[in-house]
Amino acid sequence: MLIALFGALALADDAWLIQDVDLLRWPDPSESREVVVAEGLTGDKVEILFRDTDLIRVRKGGDFGWVPASALTETAPEDTAAEAP
Repeated sequence: MLIALFGALALADDAWLIQDVDLLRWPDPSESREVVVAEGLTGDKVEILFRDTDLIRVRKGGDFGWVPASALTETAPEDTAAEAP
C-alpha cells in the first residue's frame, strides 16, 4: 500500500507560469502573514503538487508555494517542447 502511495506522489504534473506571479508560502495570506518565496516567475517550469479550486501548490527547484490556477498552463512553450527528445 505504501508503494502505491509513493508511486502516485512521484507522478506530479509539470506546468509553466504564463503570468508574472509570486510564489506564496500560504494559500490565503493576510497582509501580516504574506511570505513571498520567489518573485516574477513568468515562463518558469513548475511541478504541480496539489490543486485546490483557484490555487495550486507547486514546487520550483527547492521552493514550494501557492500560485493562482489562472497563472498556469500545462502546455509547454514552443521553445521548450522543441528540446524534448
